[in-house]
Amino acid sequence: MHHCLLIPELALYIIHFLADDRPAWHDSRYLRNPKDVARLARTCKALAEPALDVLWQTQHSLAPLMMCLPPDVWELTKRGKTITLKRDPTPLDWSSVRKYAHRIRYISQPASFNLPRLDDAALAALIMPSNFGSLFPSIRVLDYSVISVAAPMIHLLTKVLYSERHLGLVTSLCVICPRALRRQEVYDLLQAIRTKATRLETLKIESFTSTAPNSTLALKLLEGEFKFLRKLELSWAIHISPECLTCLVGMEYLQEMSLCVRHDIGLDFLVHGCPSAEAKDHTATTRKRTFPVLKSLKVMAHSLDQCTALVSLVTSPFLDTITFSYDVQAPSALIEAFFRQIQKTCSDAITTSTSTARSPPRSISLTLKHNLGPFSSAASPFLIRPSQTFSPLLALRHLRTLRLIHLGTIAIDDGFLREAAHAWGVHLQELEECGIPWVGVEDSIDLPGYVAATLDGIGEFVRRCPRLEKLRMAFDGRGALGLEACPDEHKRTQGPQEEGIPPSSPTLQVLNVRDSPIDNPEGVAKFLKRIAPALRVICVEGSLDMWRKWREVENRMKLTGTCSFKATHQVV
Repeated sequence: MHHCLLIPELALYIIHFLADDRPAWHDSRYLRNPKDVARLARTCKALAEPALDVLWQTQHSLAPLMMCLPPDVWELTKRGKTITLKRDPTPLDWSSVRKYAHRIRYISQPASFNLPRLDDAALAALIMPSNFGSLFPSIRVLDYSVISVAAPMIHLLTKVLYSERHLGLVTSLCVICPRALRRQEVYDLLQAIRTKATRLETLKIESFTSTAPNSTLALKLLEGEFKFLRKLELSWAIHISPECLTCLVGMEYLQEMSLCVRHDIGLDFLVHGCPSAEAKDHTATTRKRTFPVLKSLKVMAHSLDQCTALVSLVTSPFLDTITFSYDVQAPSALIEAFFRQIQKTCSDAITTSTSTARSPPRSISLTLKHNLGPFSSAASPFLIRPSQTFSPLLALRHLRTLRLIHLGTIAIDDGFLREAAHAWGVHLQELEECGIPWVGVEDSIDLPGYVAATLDGIGEFVRRCPRLEKLRMAFDGRGALGLEACPDEHKRTQGPQEEGIPPSSPTLQVLNVRDSPIDNPEGVAKFLKRIAPALRVICVEGSLDMWRKWREVENRMKLTGTCSFKATHQVV
């Protein structure tokens, strides 16, 4: 063997290259060539240790580890799908497992469902507090949902955390609280995580518990806890107290946050109660920075004005992903106020980033959704005129993704599409506008002031956005198609500002037309073929008659040579 292979770093680099040699489509969370690495481990003693480290570093199931016990300790039952214990393992038996278990650093998703599962007794023996610390001394990432989501096993995790060998070195923890778990057991687990897993950088707590008011869970945090936290994801069933939100707002390393803000957190607290007021030193004249490095913010709130107040607390220059959903249906004035706050926060972030010369302005992804439910009006929804309500968004020149879902009846016309393309065309990759499901384009025509976009307007918007990949929007596709009917005349009548518009979009692949009415499938097919030659998927959400017309569009596009085209239809 060559002397360079005796250098551990070089040997590990070569083995990692062999293990991760994969095609582009392969899931990067799995080793591509585990069998080849296993053969390499059996080649010579010098390569055995680093090869075993690579093989066992990441596990998606504990079944391989349990199979390292002597054969007389375990057996496969129930058609080879479950591992059970034939007898209690002895300390000598566990020594054979420890040879491999100490190499495990990551227990993470996706779970390996093709491997046998461990029954409760076998799993309890493997992760009992007296064993866990000695078996897994190198564990850094623990997704407990890979191990189990059963209530007794969750209780074992609490015991492990409270044991002498707690998970003090774990930097990432994910737990799913099962429906059958008693409330006090959940609180015990949350308390154990707060006090024992002190070096967490990622914390994800999901729950099967329903979101009914009497079944929500409460999370309490004290100032100074989770001071290294970078990513926090909490289930919608977990209640955030005002004190807990105060702690989160001041976390100096928090970059990604996903949580639920309940109705009992008022606007006065969000604006004045969080530490965005003055610093603790009363002599200081500067305000304490809140959410100073936040990149991604995902919140489900009770009302839209809560969302607006939360956005006003963000001072991070790195914010690029904003996702809000709210329960109480909001009028145009509140929606416009929210967008104005978004524009102000993002503009301040760009100013801060430019002044400090940290990086160029970030592209922004924005999602706003009204959760349909008991707080939704069954009557005709609010008519939203985008020229006024969405005007603050036109100042966001680096908008990458915009999703507006169930806000009301949005009267997007060709004029606004032209303004939006001028503002966002350079960076926009996805635009989704979905109104209230029970009010379609044909139903909205009678509303005073409502004007729907036309297919010609959609075509011009698509051509003005060279990076647009996905578009979901309803329009009125009836009537003449000016671009397709007289393409030469269209070129002659182009104004000086339109001469630079490309004749087609090379990137648009997915078009969701929702419930857009059409009366000329042949003309529509030719039009789409001309402006979006890369189109692969058309989605329809409408009546059966509408579905048939768009199906004809699909068939005609196939006949014109778009071989990769396919269509999916959803009839509602």
